[in-house]
Amino acid sequence: MRKKQTGQGLLEYGLLITLAVLAVILILTLLGVDIRQVYSDLICALSGEQAVVYQPGGNWNLGKDWVPVSGGIWKNSWATTPEGQLVGNTDQKKAGATAILLNKKLGDDFSVTLDMGQVVNTTNKNPNAAVYNGFGIIFRASNPSKLNGYMFEIEQVKTGQPAYLYFREWQNGNQIGSNQTGNLAYAPVPKGFDLSNPGQIRLDVSGDTFTAYINGVKVLEARDDTFKSGSLGLAVNQGSKATINDLSVEDTGCKR
Repeated sequence: MRKKQTGQGLLEYGLLITLAVLAVILILTLLGVDIRQVYSDLICALSGEQAVVYQPGGNWNLGKDWVPVSGGIWKNSWATTPEGQLVGNTDQKKAGATAILLNKKLGDDFSVTLDMGQVVNTTNKNPNAAVYNGFGIIFRASNPSKLNGYMFEIEQVKTGQPAYLYFREWQNGNQIGSNQTGNLAYAPVPKGFDLSNPGQIRLDVSGDTFTAYINGVKVLEARDDTFKSGSLGLAVNQGSKATINDLSVEDTGCKR
């Protein structure tokens, strides 16, 4: 009888602990605390290793997890596929690019990896027309209506011309620099790079240093300290349709 009572007491004790933990989680959630960020911070504190703080896993939750960038050139033109892909689709005839921001402030230092599908030029293929085919990763961003932050961009200005890589700054909804003028950094895409099938794009943000990789190879680096923190975003240029298979964001701040 005593063993039965002891086992029953341990079970009740375990249930009380579980209820207490659930109550704490509920209270923190109601107070607006990001539980996933708390978990990430705990992993950093205990192990010193980076932790995944966002990965949609096919559930992009547009309108809640992601909010559209509006005003100026930006149009809200995003959708998901039955396979769980994210698609940004613009049409040159209607003009405007499209962008969305993750409704979550990230740590100061992080790494984002895009598993890209196809990038299709939706223009009329006129070689004399400026089509600005391509896509970008927005980071340390704020204010969806008057965008502030940075962007890593892969852009082909005209059909048949080589594509370029850029790190650019945005202030109050305005891009600082155009083409090869006034950018934080720029370079031609690596030899053999296919804009229609980009592969894996990774961006590492650490302090004032931003480093971009394509399929594991470093392709561009820039330095700037105007914006210290903010959210993550995705952009698709005018005249393009870009498909993103998956995305992963890791907090790298605990590596410092």
